[in-house]
Amino acid sequence: MYKAKKYMKFLTPEDEKAYYDKEQKYMEDFFKEILEAPVYQRYEDSLLYHLSPTLEWCDFKKKEVHFRYKVKDWQLNPQRGCHGGVSAAMLDTTMGMLAMYFADGCFVSTINLTLNYQKPIPENSEIITRVRSTSWGRTLVSLEGDVYIPETNTVACTSIATYIVLRNRPGQITNIRRED
Repeated sequence: MYKAKKYMKFLTPEDEKAYYDKEQKYMEDFFKEILEAPVYQRYEDSLLYHLSPTLEWCDFKKKEVHFRYKVKDWQLNPQRGCHGGVSAAMLDTTMGMLAMYFADGCFVSTINLTLNYQKPIPENSEIITRVRSTSWGRTLVSLEGDVYIPETNTVACTSIATYIVLRNRPGQITNIRRED
């Protein structure tokens, strides 16, 4: 991914469309494989297992992904709304997966995550984390995102984050690799 963005200006319109179609398919497969990875689906002590995100939508051209989450009883605060730490975990999960995508599947780690809470998330809500990459390089990936409640057409919180790419680290989650 890092190398490809430098050469886009040299492609014909047909080659550019083929490139975007191929990358869109790769992006969809990448997220599906991560969400179905045994490390998340088999182990009940995994946070992702309990958050249970599903891929709502992704778009390679927009550098964006949306995951859907269902607010569960264990995620509620004393006021019966989604705990702020849980919505932070949902955003961090979605942002981290998009950062991994732009890091060619390498392990990434959050180095900065800032959230601004705007509205409570009611119990039993279905929410969508909408995340977009703002920049990426060999070492850092920066993203912005929000938690959206479709039922009320409300943005509950917004976020920005930066992830460091830890290349050659054991324990990668996906086996999908680009065919360069």
